[in-house]
Amino acid sequence: FAPTSGLCLDPFAGGGTRAIMAAKHGLRYLGTELRSAEVDAVLARCESAGVAGSVEIINGDARYLTAFTGKSVGDFLLTCPPYYDLEVYGAGASDLSCAPTYRDFCAGITQVIQATWSALKPNATSVWVVGLIRDKTGELLPLNHDIARIHRENGFMFREEIILHQQNNGAIQRIGQFDKGSRRLVRVHEYALVFQRKPAELRANRMTYAAEQLLQRLDDLSARGRLMVDNGRVCIWPANRSSGDEFHSLREAAAFAVAESLSSVSSIGAEGVQ
Repeated sequence: FAPTSGLCLDPFAGGGTRAIMAAKHGLRYLGTELRSAEVDAVLARCESAGVAGSVEIINGDARYLTAFTGKSVGDFLLTCPPYYDLEVYGAGASDLSCAPTYRDFCAGITQVIQATWSALKPNATSVWVVGLIRDKTGELLPLNHDIARIHRENGFMFREEIILHQQNNGAIQRIGQFDKGSRRLVRVHEYALVFQRKPAELRANRMTYAAEQLLQRLDDLSARGRLMVDNGRVCIWPANRSSGDEFHSLREAAAFAVAESLSSVSSIGAEGVQ
């Protein structure tokens, strides 16, 4: 999917493997990474691989990607985001692996994806490598589905889903735990999700449709007496609760309205609705 020349963007540039792959493929590589020590480590790996001249890593927050790259400059994007808190990187409040809830994590990922849309050229390809994860209760969190949904809601066409099989000796060793009562399968695959950045006019059509659906949802809640505005605050009263949820803005209420209509409520955050 990658072009043979041009600029490859990576909002989560830790590790260095993607930087080396992109440079050896003939691309210039520009990534962002929150941890300054990791920036130095990646640059050292690129130096050892002989590709340092084609790689630039910026110590910064991917949510503000265009502040470092400019708009409509990327020919391709390849990244692998944090898997929520599966591995906590400890880079401070801006670190998405330190988000207090999965909802907050998805809200941050939404900001990153919106920034990538602005940084990529029209029709450019964006590839995200992701996998399923479990929360601390053992429930599966559909990270691959949420990443795809957020892209589609923010101006990208979902082109392909590729299953990447991994040789996982640890999985083989742990499979016996299933028979011992864990009843949890061990995954030996990830997904490469391939998106195409839509032109601005097509994105606008998608966002207009989403806004119309959102307004209809709010109208429905209001008609059933479940949405009230009082002193600048919005309250939604879910049918399955005896008390209401209070929100400080219509934006937060809108996020909840959308979430309530979906099966994966935990994947929606207040900051995820624009």
